[in-house]
Amino acid sequence: MAVMAQTPGGAVNPAKKSLLALVTAACSELGLAAPNSIIGNTDQQAIQLLALANREGQQTFQEGTDIAGWQMLRKEYVFNIQSTGLISANLVQNSNVINFNVTPTTAPQVGWVVSNSGSSYAGAFPYPTKITAVNSPTQVVVSNVSSVTSSNTSIAFGQDTYPFPPDVDHLIPQTMWDRSFRWQLLGPLNPQEWQVLKSGISPTGPRRRFRVIDGSFVVDPVPYDNNQIVYEYYSNAWVQDGITLSLKTSFQADTDIYLLDDDTMILGIIWRFRRAKGLDYDEEYQAWRNSVDRYKARQATARSLPINAESTGIRLLNNMNVPDTGFGS
Repeated sequence: MAVMAQTPGGAVNPAKKSLLALVTAACSELGLAAPNSIIGNTDQQAIQLLALANREGQQTFQEGTDIAGWQMLRKEYVFNIQSTGLISANLVQNSNVINFNVTPTTAPQVGWVVSNSGSSYAGAFPYPTKITAVNSPTQVVVSNVSSVTSSNTSIAFGQDTYPFPPDVDHLIPQTMWDRSFRWQLLGPLNPQEWQVLKSGISPTGPRRRFRVIDGSFVVDPVPYDNNQIVYEYYSNAWVQDGITLSLKTSFQADTDIYLLDDDTMILGIIWRFRRAKGLDYDEEYQAWRNSVDRYKARQATARSLPINAESTGIRLLNNMNVPDTGFGS
């Protein structure tokens, strides 16, 4: 039986084969003398076997997009919104210096934007007004001057743009949530919707939105809180270092572990090698294709199909599981 997966970040599964073991197994079936090493080996056949293993891994990784990604590479990412929180401040007309009356719990950072949510007073500044310098824990310089003079004004600065995890390939739709508010984020917004919110005169409403742009996850409105955000994504790292457990996008050491199915990798190397040498590979290709399909079928437990052809999905809270009287008692 093929080993289904290796746990990223955990101890190496002893049943999983290393890169060298995978190539050795493929060579045994091909009737070839297996190399003593793969990485750094200058023998042309070893170089070719490494290239075929990486090509097989990359193509099988891409095969997962047909099923929203291999379950082994689906990940959850959690981070906290960064902001100063609402804080009392003094504004002076035509000045770009803001003085806080108390020290913010979270120190302001260069690049943070004046928040327009949570009762933060952003009307004195055009969007986007960003912090350009932090003079002290209670004084910042911003990119625009205030249009008013005001004392004890409630204001907040927040980070609206967040980097993706380093191994992200793509985000899994409808998994973006604000766990603190227990609201699903609205989005991703398209360019037209984004410009309506940022450039036009439009009520934003209470819900948090997001947009994916320039390799970043951008939230709207500019935050005033430190809520927890979560989303799921498909990782592009299908290799794990067998020693340090770090994740990789290709084989780089003989001890590296393939995170997907070992048998499929071996079959992939075999048919690709035969094709590269001009040999018939139809039977080997079909064996690989069947292995990929079996691996796909084992990714998750299938839902039951009702015989009355009525599909209602997962019932969370509806009239099928709420009593007619006494609800909440």
